[in-house]
Amino acid sequence: MAFLRMSKLRIVGKVVSLAIFAVTAVVSAQDFDIRRDSDLAVKVTVSFMAPKASDLTDAWAKQTGLRFILDSNVIQDRPIQGNTYAGNVPVWLVMQSLANNKYVEGKWEKVGDKTYKLTAKYKGEPPPLPPAISPARLKQLEQARAQKAPQPPLGVATPGTTSGPLSPANEKAQAEDGFIYIKEERGLKFGVKFPKASRAETPFKVEARFVNDGQTDWLITIPDSDVKILDLVVQTEQGETVPMTPNGERQTQLVSGSGSVLLLLAGKSQSLKIENLALIYDLTRPGEYFIEVSKTAQNQLTKELVHFKIGPLPFTIGRAPK
Repeated sequence: MAFLRMSKLRIVGKVVSLAIFAVTAVVSAQDFDIRRDSDLAVKVTVSFMAPKASDLTDAWAKQTGLRFILDSNVIQDRPIQGNTYAGNVPVWLVMQSLANNKYVEGKWEKVGDKTYKLTAKYKGEPPPLPPAISPARLKQLEQARAQKAPQPPLGVATPGTTSGPLSPANEKAQAEDGFIYIKEERGLKFGVKFPKASRAETPFKVEARFVNDGQTDWLITIPDSDVKILDLVVQTEQGETVPMTPNGERQTQLVSGSGSVLLLLAGKSQSLKIENLALIYDLTRPGEYFIEVSKTAQNQLTKELVHFKIGPLPFTIGRAPK
């Protein structure tokens, strides 16, 4: 079924309903490179629904034994980014992701032994506060938590690499599709699947999937160009942004801003695919890379926007076959 223009809807379903040494002096933000600090090579795994900046730094501190400080100019009274998952990646990579957040635009500096401080440059309006939870709904959630233990994250990064202990139901999901999933409270799941390893000059497919297990419908914007169908960040092992290919740059320049809107009905699913990432980003150099995949959906009932982010997650590119 072809996508319609932005003013119309593509419908999935039946009915239409409109990411040991002593320090004796502070290292300046200009001189400090988090990628080259050996203490920040330790790997972490985080999974959050709309975290505050402090939720992220507290999780890193617990897993690494390091100390992370947020300057007073970093927004801390509300969620700063959407649902987030990063699995078994160096802590400097997720630190960099937070610093690059559009509501931070900041820089890390080392201010003591195993101690790091984030300062923000962002001066604009803060992100909107999440909708308030009614007392009745809060009581319902508390009762649900008391009745059963929380479930671990769904899915796997790639076949054979789990994101944590899996329940029997999640093991079945792993065998069925091999996706990493993040689940939103109202029943919408967002998942990503891509090869753990590939070769240069071999097609590298990235597939994202929305699964609507809830009771309400969701809207998902689909741009005209495959380059923008998913929001991507691709980096080298050293944390450098991977440049686009000439084809990727050309497609980016041709994006008109129009596209289609996908209406995902309750009980339905929809995949979004990039058939070959190597046509968009230059993956000709063998080595380890990291990918971050994001997408935003709007709840048709509440009109709230929910932003999903999975990554950074690693993959390897080997030498092209001779």
